[in-house]
Amino acid sequence: MNQTAYAQSSPVSTVVNLSHLNVQLTYPSQVQPGQPVTVNVQAKAKSSFKLGSLIMQIYVPGQNNLRQVTSATVAEGLSMFTGDQINRNIQVTVPEDAPRTSLIAKLSENVTLAIFIIYNNASPSVQPAPYYTTVSDDAITPLTYIMATTPEYSTLQSQFQALQLNFKKLQQTLTKLKAHFLNRMRRSIN
Repeated sequence: MNQTAYAQSSPVSTVVNLSHLNVQLTYPSQVQPGQPVTVNVQAKAKSSFKLGSLIMQIYVPGQNNLRQVTSATVAEGLSMFTGDQINRNIQVTVPEDAPRTSLIAKLSENVTLAIFIIYNNASPSVQPAPYYTTVSDDAITPLTYIMATTPEYSTLQSQFQALQLNFKKLQQTLTKLKAHFLNRMRRSIN
């Protein structure tokens, strides 16, 4: 029985800087098609704001497009203050037909900011009212490398299997010829 064993890949980290969050992604360096991948997402607030959502979408590049394999909400509806952190694991299974390339992650933040406008000549009794604005930002980054079989490897593997089969046939023929030769030698001696 012929089984392939794969070594455990080492974890890799990447930092993605969005307008209001620094996001560190930790993931395995490589994976085989069909295997699951866990991406650890740690986001740290750069300032104070209301987080509408932090969404991560993961894609597999194709010949002429990107195919989305998952979309996950990392967090939503949180009041964040400078230094606050979010930690969440996102799971995705690499498609069986994925090519030899890296997964691609797109991170999108949507935040609401409170802005206070203070006028220099305003009377002390006037309290500034907050003005709210919603802003968003996104960024992309490569993730885990997919160790898919290349067409060249498939061709070489087929050729190797054909050569192995021919070699076995030649070994069988040689064994038969050797047995036949030994039988003739025994008969001629007797």
